Amino acid sequence: MILETLLPLLNKKWEQFGDNNRSLLILFECFESVVFAIKDGIEPYAKNIFDRCIKILTNVLNKIKTDYENVYTEIDFYIRSMDLISSILSALEIKAQPIVFQSNLISILREFLEFRDLCIKQYVFSMIGDL
Repeated sequence: MILETLLPLLNKKWEQFGDNNRSLLILFECFESVVFAIKDGIEPYAKNIFDRCIKILTNVLNKIKTDYENVYTEIDFYIRSMDLISSILSALEIKAQPIVFQSNLISILREFLEFRDLCIKQYVFSMIGDL
């Protein structure tokens, strides 16, 4: 399948960008589309992608904790990370369970709920539904 041959190339590009590089946002969208198309074919790459999303969410969380005004500059990374995690959960279904259990996703979600931003809360509750 063509998409499966693109995964190694997409993954290589994914690893080239730093966590704060805005070009990474485009790759999030690409991965979401690929995950949707190949479903559990993403499994070999899922943990790596998931862990990176968790790392980015942690960075966003720390920046917002430092200065709440950062929510306006970091919201794109938050939304894209949450959407990609959601795509992985949907694609892998029960196979995603070990990845989630090995992460600190639940505690991160709990911390995001402390912020007053309704967009952040909406994504947290959506993620809880996905879980």
